[in-house]
Amino acid sequence: MTLDNVNIGLANFWKVTCLDKDGNIKWEENKKNLITTVGLNHILDTQFHASTQVTTWYIGLKGAGTPAAADTMASHSSWA
Repeated sequence: MTLDNVNIGLANFWKVTCLDKDGNIKWEENKKNLITTVGLNHILDTQFHASTQVTTWYIGLKGAGTPAAADTMASHSSWA
């Protein structure tokens, strides 16, 4: 058996809900989130190579531009 094309097919979806000061919903938005190459490599390493588990996770919110799988914090000096 050969594995010519393997696709794990990971996806990440976020639901954002904006509330007013009284807790009433102002708007909601559903978005598919990009999983970066670094993130995918980490998942594979921790599952298949016994790498150290990361217990602190971070997310980034971006306003403009096109996301790319190769993005990292270091590749965008304006990101915080």
